[in-house]
Amino acid sequence: MLLIAVLGATWAGYTLLGGREAEGQALQSLQTSPLEKGEIVRSLLVSGAIGSPNSRNVYAPSSLKVNKVTAQEGDVVKAGQTLAVLASEDLVLDIESAKLNLESSKEALKSAGTDNKNGIASAKESVRAAEIEVQTARRQYEDTKAQAEKKPGAAVLSARADVETAKRQLAISRNQMTGGPGSAVASAKKELEIARRQYEALLSQSENQSGTSVVSAKKELEIAKRQYDLLENQVKGSSGSAVLSAKKELEIAQRTYDQLLAQGDFVPAVQSAKKELEIAERSYNELQAQPENTPAVKNAKMELDAAVNKYSQLQKGKPVSEQAALTRYNSAVEALNRAQSGSNARVNQAQIEWQNADRDYRTAAARYEASKTAEAPEGDPKLKDAVDQANAALNEKQAALSTINQSQADSITAARDAVNNANLDYRQSVESSAEALEQARLAVDRAQVGYDSAVKGIADAKTNAKDAWEKAKQSYDGAINNAREALVSAGDTLEKAKQAYETALGGATESVTAARDTLDKAQQAYDQAIGSSKEALTAAQDTLDKAQQAYDNAGNSAKDSLAAAQETVEKSKIGYESALKNQSEAFATAAAALKRAENSYETAQLNQRIAESKTDESAKLAIELQQVSLEKLQKQLKDTVITAPVSGTVTFQNAKAGQFASGLMFTVEDTSALAVTAMLSESDIGSVKVGQTAIVKTEGTGDEEFEAKLTRIGAAAVKNNAGEGTAANANANTSVQFTAQVEIAKPDPRMLIGMNARMTIVLEKKENVLSVPLDAVMSDGDGDRVYVLQDGKLQEIAVKTGIQNDIVTEVVSSELSEGMTIASIAQDAYDLLQSSPELKKEGASND
Repeated sequence: MLLIAVLGATWAGYTLLGGREAEGQALQSLQTSPLEKGEIVRSLLVSGAIGSPNSRNVYAPSSLKVNKVTAQEGDVVKAGQTLAVLASEDLVLDIESAKLNLESSKEALKSAGTDNKNGIASAKESVRAAEIEVQTARRQYEDTKAQAEKKPGAAVLSARADVETAKRQLAISRNQMTGGPGSAVASAKKELEIARRQYEALLSQSENQSGTSVVSAKKELEIAKRQYDLLENQVKGSSGSAVLSAKKELEIAQRTYDQLLAQGDFVPAVQSAKKELEIAERSYNELQAQPENTPAVKNAKMELDAAVNKYSQLQKGKPVSEQAALTRYNSAVEALNRAQSGSNARVNQAQIEWQNADRDYRTAAARYEASKTAEAPEGDPKLKDAVDQANAALNEKQAALSTINQSQADSITAARDAVNNANLDYRQSVESSAEALEQARLAVDRAQVGYDSAVKGIADAKTNAKDAWEKAKQSYDGAINNAREALVSAGDTLEKAKQAYETALGGATESVTAARDTLDKAQQAYDQAIGSSKEALTAAQDTLDKAQQAYDNAGNSAKDSLAAAQETVEKSKIGYESALKNQSEAFATAAAALKRAENSYETAQLNQRIAESKTDESAKLAIELQQVSLEKLQKQLKDTVITAPVSGTVTFQNAKAGQFASGLMFTVEDTSALAVTAMLSESDIGSVKVGQTAIVKTEGTGDEEFEAKLTRIGAAAVKNNAGEGTAANANANTSVQFTAQVEIAKPDPRMLIGMNARMTIVLEKKENVLSVPLDAVMSDGDGDRVYVLQDGKLQEIAVKTGIQNDIVTEVVSSELSEGMTIASIAQDAYDLLQSSPELKKEGASND
């Protein structure tokens, strides 16, 4: 029991110590930052293009031929300086003719009101002749125009497309003017009708003393207020909001990127790979320096030499048993040889004796046969006895020969058996010796394998060390590449996190704006519900007046757009006719002839009116018309000299001598004063105002900063080609944009018109204030607070926030002082206190 108690106390102590260590580790892992005083700047970064605030375009006044161009792109000109001169010969002739006609008409005025039949007839004849001339000239004009249009060049096609585009734009402007579907006029008219119905309904309610439901309006207001507060907390980065989540992701991505950037090539993986490379390289160098004859190789060589010596000795000498068996075998072989030799001698001798006996027998038989005659057919008896004796001797020798042969065979067989037995004994002895020799040979082979393995082991070790070194080098290079790729990837992740945060913040801001609009409308409805019918009626009257004004403005804007579209159509027609003239000289001649014929026709008509007039007033009116026609021609003559409208630099030139003038001919801009024009979103337009300072940077001037001032903010959203705001079409998913212009205080010669520029507009600035990272502030229904780390504890302090930018926010509290350690991510500190309440330091909360 005592042992159990001791163990239990020990375990409890270890548990308490482990818990404190865990708490300490948790606090150490908490990201913190020092509380410092400094400057907070809230700014807006936008991109735009450099231009001149004083820029003028010069268009072709007519489709006359260009005689001379006196200014080129890049030339510096003064206001009124000649830029180009158009052909004026025909206009001079037309003016002289018009002057003569005017003088003739003044003379004819003296006879006005009388029955000048001859003058009237002459005038009519002149009109008919002029009309025929016009018809002839028009047919020639149409024919040459048709011929020119059959094979249109690129300039003609482009001018034709401009005409069609201008006509389509004119149709759109007419649709706007007439209040067609989708037009701003129709939309304004619809708003006006709604406002009028609302006003009439409120007027009827006022007269009948019947108001709207206050309870319903109040309920709608409360719902809108809760929705607005919820969205506003999300924008401020309250717990669980998309903005807070995106901000946290951005903070993590920024920390990761900064850490990787600070580490550079000294990340743990690279250092580990470098250490592995150094070890592998040292091992490789040591093995390269190591001699080939290592102790292991020496031992293997000694074992091989010993095995070879033993094998050689076994090959040179024979064992005693093998030598004795060999001696016995040799003796048996010698005995066999002797037996064969001795037997052969006896056999030979017996063979010779047998052969002699056979020869004697054959000789005696021959003699006996020779002794036979007719007289003595039995032959000589003596010779017969000699034959019998010789035959007996032959038989004896034959028997002796057979006996010797048998004896020889028996001796040889016995000797051969002895040889075989001795040979068997010898083979057995040899086999025993061969086995020992084989064992020795195997020992030599094994020793040789051991020696080869030792030598190969040295070579393999060097090869393996080289391979290990190369692999370590590859791993080191790969680790460096991975570290750099990780930095690039972290940079990409950081950019994506910034975009995600900006998107989340923008979406939340837009939602808050929409919720604010809804809240304002609900508040307005509630105020109207609880207000008097007269106030509601007045508000409806104001709305109606504004709708009427908007409708009138839309109509005026549509009229302006229609006039501009009509002017564009006329200019595009001039451009098209100039393009045809540039392409076809015949058409140019026909066009000039038609113009002169039309002028003559107009003059003849005026002369006829004067001749036919019955009163001085009618004649004077006709003369005034001729005077207007003359002044028109004189103005056209004056317009043949194209001059600079302002002083500056020619930044665009589209005039060529010998070609017919059309469209935009010159652009003159004052390059001594430069400005940057940018587009601002609907959510940013409320934060800027004229007079705010700005900083401008360009690619051409590097990191150099130039002071500027916001000089102009668009009064309305940017118009599209239809003259509507960029978000006029409710079905289009298009954000509203406004123009803003900043003028550069001291333009740099390196800044060129059309160059891209980045400008930072300073919206608000505070100095010597306490600031913390955005994530360091916890926001919820209880207000804003931060967490201070002191004496191993976390203290929650209520704060009020002030100016903030994308990184830090101003915090105000009497409990805060410079130098305190603040938890960088309030959510982490909050979660830590939820899991470990004992870490919380109690303190006075301050609102």
